[in-house]
Amino acid sequence: MPNEATCRLSGGQGSTLNATRSRHAALLERVDDLLLYMGMPTTPSGDKPYDIHERVLIFACDIVRTAQFLHDRGGVARALSYQLLSAGTSAGANAEEGDGATSPNDFIAKMRIALREAKETRFRLRVCQRVGLLDSSFDPLIDESAQLVKILAKIVHNAVRNRNSRRRLRTGVILGQTVIAIGSWHFMFRV
Repeated sequence: MPNEATCRLSGGQGSTLNATRSRHAALLERVDDLLLYMGMPTTPSGDKPYDIHERVLIFACDIVRTAQFLHDRGGVARALSYQLLSAGTSAGANAEEGDGATSPNDFIAKMRIALREAKETRFRLRVCQRVGLLDSSFDPLIDESAQLVKILAKIVHNAVRNRNSRRRLRTGVILGQTVIAIGSWHFMFRV
């Protein structure tokens, strides 16, 4: 049996994509059973991982297979496949880079790029669907792209909110004095 890397879309549209998803679902089910046995938490719905990095990796793999499918359709589909492949894999790569950020601002910048790429991927998938290049078997992938946009947007929102709250009010003790910093203003009080 060929592995995922050597599978090509053949037969009906998205048949290999669906077969890969069903193999993936079966694997996740076995992992969930093992985690339950070990007393560890499983995924919330049993089929989607908690970890955003794992989720964007699975999404990027699905985008690669979809791009292969579009590439074989020729013409305009081939041009869209390159754009879809670039944006769909870039979203995951930038989310991964966010983990290695050197500062909160760097993290926010990388996650904003990931969000933009996820939105571009969602848009291109919807265009392909509307013009008939993708049929209803690709609806789960389009739905996943919309969910990833929402998740990444929430990550960016929370990171900006946390960064701003740290900037607004900082307190500390210096030589027996309480220091409150609000923006660039510093107030010192004797304790």
